[in-house]
Amino acid sequence: MMHRGITAPVALALVASALVGCSGQSPSAPLPPLEPPVPASEPAAPPAPAPEPEPAESPPAAAEPAPSPSPDGVDLAGLLTAPVPSLCDHPPGTLSAGRLAGIPQGDGGVELPDSTVEDILAGAETTRLAAVGPSETGEPQVAAVLQCDRGGVGWPDAIVLWTRDFQLLGGFALDGLTGGGRESAEFVESAPEGGFRVGWRTTLDTDAMCCGLGSAEAVFAWRAGAVSASEVALHDGSDEVAELIRLVREGQEVPASLATRDAVDGLREVFSDGLLVRDNDVRCGEPLPWDLPQDAPALGPIPCVTTIGNDGGFVVFAVSPGEWNEYTVTEAYSPPIALTGAGPLPPRS
Repeated sequence: MMHRGITAPVALALVASALVGCSGQSPSAPLPPLEPPVPASEPAAPPAPAPEPEPAESPPAAAEPAPSPSPDGVDLAGLLTAPVPSLCDHPPGTLSAGRLAGIPQGDGGVELPDSTVEDILAGAETTRLAAVGPSETGEPQVAAVLQCDRGGVGWPDAIVLWTRDFQLLGGFALDGLTGGGRESAEFVESAPEGGFRVGWRTTLDTDAMCCGLGSAEAVFAWRAGAVSASEVALHDGSDEVAELIRLVREGQEVPASLATRDAVDGLREVFSDGLLVRDNDVRCGEPLPWDLPQDAPALGPIPCVTTIGNDGGFVVFAVSPGEWNEYTVTEAYSPPIALTGAGPLPPRS
C-alpha cells in the first residue's frame, strides 16, 4: 500500500503485452445495383437545339467526419482501429470503431471511453483521455486510456502507448501503482520532459469501493524497451491540512478555498492552548486509531489526523474533496486530553 499524503518518485517497468494475430481484410463492399433500364418509347422528332447552358458549378460534396490531427501531425482517428494488449484478462486484438470485437456478450469488453470516440469523430485536435507526446528520440508517440471489464463492475482503467503510426508498445492497469481496485483516469497529457502525465482517481483506506476520493498522478514513458512510471504521487488532502497548520501557526490569512471558517477557528483554539501541532506527519484517508467523543464533529468524507508534539495528543481534521486534486479542510478538532493516553499513532500501513 502506498504511503498516504507522501509524494515520492517511484520508477517501475512493465513489459509491453504482445499483440496476438492480425485480422484479415474484409472484402470490398458490393457495388450499388445498376439503375433499371428505361422502357423503350415511340421515336420522336428531335427537339430544336437549345442554347448551350453556362457551365454549372459542381455541388459541394457531402460533409464527412473531419480528421483529428494532433499538433505533431498524428491523426487520432488511428485510435479507433489500433491494436491493444491483453486487458482485464481478455486476449489482445485490434479495436474496431474504438471497441475490441469478438468478446462474447455478457463477458465484458475493452474499449476507448465514449468521450474519446466522440471527440475523434468530431475532428477534435486534442481529447481529455488521449494525447500525442515525444519519445526519448523526439518521435511522436500516442497514449490513451482504455476501459475494460469482465461484465458488470468496471475494472481499473489502463494506459496504452503506441508509436506515431499506432504500432503497439505496451499497456498496463493503473491499479499497479495505487492498488485501489477502481482507478478511474481523469486526464492524459504530453509531459514537457517527454512521455505522458496521467491523473486518476483511486480509493483511500476509508473510501467505499465505488467512490475513490484520492487523486494520483505519474509520468509514463517508453524507455529502453519497456513502459516506465516516474514522479508517482498520491494526493489525499494531507498537503492542504499541513498548509492550514502552517498558516494558522504563523498568523497568516487562510484562503476560503483551503479551509472553512469552522476549521480555521477550531485550529486556532488548539494553538491558543499552547499546543504544538505537527504539520510533518499528517495522515489522511486512514481509519482513526481512537474512538472520538459523541460531541466530536463529523469527520467525513476524508478523516485526517496529526500529533501534538508537546503532550502526546492529537488533532483530527475533516477534508472534503472537489475536482481532481482539490481538497478543502472543513473541521479541526482536538479531543479532550483524557484521550491522549490512547497511545501514539500507529506506523503507516
